[in-house]
Amino acid sequence: MISTNGFNEDWDGNSLGSKYDDTMSVAQQRHRDDIRRIERDRKDLFEQQKQEIQSIRNEQQALKDKFEQSKTRNTILSNEVKTLREQLRASLEKSKHDDELVAVLLKQQQQMKVTHEQLQKDLDMKSKMNAELEQTQKLDQMKQTNMIKQLQLVLDQKETKLRELEMHLDENRIDYEKDDTEISSTFVKPDESLAFVNITSRHTPMQSVTLAPMQLTALKHSTTDPVLNRLEKNGFTNTSSSRPPSAANAKRTSEDNDLKCINSALEVERNRLVDFIQTLQKRLDNANSQIVDRENKLIEQRKVNVRLEKDMDKVKLDLNNVKNRTVKGRGTVPSLPKSVSMMSDSRETIEELEMRLSLKAEENDALKNAMKSMLDAKEEDLKLYNETIQSVKDIFLQGIQHYKPLQTTRGST
Repeated sequence: MISTNGFNEDWDGNSLGSKYDDTMSVAQQRHRDDIRRIERDRKDLFEQQKQEIQSIRNEQQALKDKFEQSKTRNTILSNEVKTLREQLRASLEKSKHDDELVAVLLKQQQQMKVTHEQLQKDLDMKSKMNAELEQTQKLDQMKQTNMIKQLQLVLDQKETKLRELEMHLDENRIDYEKDDTEISSTFVKPDESLAFVNITSRHTPMQSVTLAPMQLTALKHSTTDPVLNRLEKNGFTNTSSSRPPSAANAKRTSEDNDLKCINSALEVERNRLVDFIQTLQKRLDNANSQIVDRENKLIEQRKVNVRLEKDMDKVKLDLNNVKNRTVKGRGTVPSLPKSVSMMSDSRETIEELEMRLSLKAEENDALKNAMKSMLDAKEEDLKLYNETIQSVKDIFLQGIQHYKPLQTTRGST
């Protein structure tokens, strides 16, 4: 720029010195124009290069900013890659745990199926046993009812017969008193007033058995005569009588003794039958109460079975849901604690079922023992009834065998 200014000043001086020179050549003028044109081009090129440098600097600054941004983005992406790697590792670990959990759940489901089948078999067997037990108890109840009705009918017949015998005894007593009044008014022997012994019952007044003193002594000293012992046990005592024997009186006395023997035997039989009926009635009431208790327990057990089946279905549905969610992926993780809690609940339910099953088995054993004891009691009652009938029959036969010879001897005398 300085050289250009000096050149212009020199040129101006020369031009002033030679302004009056008309002989300026055209070449110099042309050279001057070229120099001006070159200077102008140079200035334009300088401005253009200056602008290009500024634009390049701007581009450089933009590239620096982009580079910084790319570095920051690269750091962020590196952190994201690390995070994704950790998540992938955790997902693989969770997938492994999920596979193990699914295997355990499937195994437990299989065990629960086996347990459920076993419980169903046990419940079916128990229901069959309960049905058979109910049927057996109903049959036993019907048998006991029929036996009680039969015994009641026999007791009614015995009571009717006993009333008839008492009426017959009353008639014989009236006839006997009439004959005694007639005989005492027509024939009395004071010397023979102590020749006979009257056996009078303290429990049945106005009833007596007249025996000779020798016969009474023989009966007292005989150890094989059960009829006299039974008469003494029933309260018959020895009293003196002033009535002489006669054929009619002896006959009526023997009939009265026979009727008394039959009456005592029937009373014993009736008392034992009444006790036996009361015992059977108590046992029947106990059996009915036990049947009601068993039915209530059976209904409760059926309700428990229905509830357990519903719980089993819920557990199966939960297991299927867990399996499906595990196959789908990461959605399984939130539902794992619920499935684990359901499995723990199912284990507790299975343990409770096993405990109840053992309790029901013990109850069945107790029922079997109760049925066995009931059958033994029935056999014992039947044996007691047979012994009662046999003892009454023996007493009746012994009384008849004892009084027939007395009636024969009195008739001959």
